[in-house]
Amino acid sequence: MEFSKYNALGNNFIFMDNRDRRIDVSQETFVVRLCEPRTGIGADGLVEIRSCENAQHRYCVFEFVYHCSDGRVGGLCGNGGRCAVKFAIQLGLASADEDVTFCACDGEHVGRVDSQSGLVHLKMKDIDRGIDRVVNNNYQIFTGTLTFVAYFDDLESVDVQQDGDELRKIYDTGHKEGFVKAYVQTCPEKTSEISMRSYECGVNGETLACGTGATGAALVTVSRRSAFTEPTSVKVNVKVRLGTLTVTALRVGERKFSDVYLIGPACHVFEGVLRDL
Repeated sequence: MEFSKYNALGNNFIFMDNRDRRIDVSQETFVVRLCEPRTGIGADGLVEIRSCENAQHRYCVFEFVYHCSDGRVGGLCGNGGRCAVKFAIQLGLASADEDVTFCACDGEHVGRVDSQSGLVHLKMKDIDRGIDRVVNNNYQIFTGTLTFVAYFDDLESVDVQQDGDELRKIYDTGHKEGFVKAYVQTCPEKTSEISMRSYECGVNGETLACGTGATGAALVTVSRRSAFTEPTSVKVNVKVRLGTLTVTALRVGERKFSDVYLIGPACHVFEGVLRDL
């Protein structure tokens, strides 16, 4: 079985070209073994690239299917989606500087690799469900995956593992798709910049970056900072452990956004052949 490994600011994935459906990825234990860092390939998740057979998405180049490292089929993975656009170029399905349309569990997405900067631009879904304030400084937003956003004065003092595990115990029962939680610290000197740590259910731990989390964190921050008056273009830089993700959007309501893009680097790390595991 051939595979490729991709990395997006430390959020890392195993990619499989499964357009002919030769590989059976239905067994959760199989995915867990591959993603295990000590005895497998090691990854936050596994991504299948399938041929898109849905007539509603007949213009899509491929179908994106994300498997969390604990074996479950996940929702949209933003950084995985950006890596998928580069993987499509590796497979000869697309070229740099051209739009690549693919379908995922939440509908169609368009990605593009900028040959000048090397950055991957991924169009996320419009935020039309709004943003819910759960309690105090905690918010909920759907960015392709259910995302919780919480604000702190000092990110380094947060026990992300413990807090995330507690939320998972409360939420995860009966919710197969899981969630991500973004822990955010704002920057008073730079209103268009925030810092973020992330916990991903499915990884069941802290990840070095999270695309859906960064998207949610950026847009919730915009909504918290100012009231809506008229459609406005917004841009937020989200600092994670190994670099920066950028989120751009058009704010079209108090808590609604369109033309949402997640922008950042994505790197092909290596490829290999799995003979036995």
